[in-house]
Amino acid sequence: RSIADITAILEQQKPDPAVFAERQRAAREEPPAGASGSALAEFLTRRASTRSDLGLLAEAIGDAQRALEVAERQTRQRGAAFQTLVSLYQMSGEPAKAIALLRRQPTGAAAASRIGMQRQLVRSLVASGDVAAAQVKLDALVALADEAVSAASPTDLELYKEFW
Repeated sequence: RSIADITAILEQQKPDPAVFAERQRAAREEPPAGASGSALAEFLTRRASTRSDLGLLAEAIGDAQRALEVAERQTRQRGAAFQTLVSLYQMSGEPAKAIALLRRQPTGAAAASRIGMQRQLVRSLVASGDVAAAQVKLDALVALADEAVSAASPTDLELYKEFW
């Protein structure tokens, strides 16, 4: 490849200044007045994602932690805050924090959610260098996936066949 080819590729990948400005504005946005519970958790999780996109990982982690604190139990917002915080810990090179959070995973979660959390736990254990523990959790993940497949409806089996 020539320098011109590489320059052309880099030019295509340049961020759109308008999109970047909008993300910066969203990252600085304050929570809506009087927001609490699920509404506040949803705002904080969204802002955490935006801040993460901008490389503001410490601020993003703070938002995700607060979202997890204020979200009501057994809600979509709490699950989203939980998953966001785990991902942020992994991105920031803190697999031990992701592992600690995943080991306290909420009870009563749907099978798909438990599979996702177990997968993230295996990934974090590998990242931390604990391959033996990762293997144990991987075996548990396979059993959990087998259980989910055996309990799935015919519609779900057809819908998710490429994943199972």
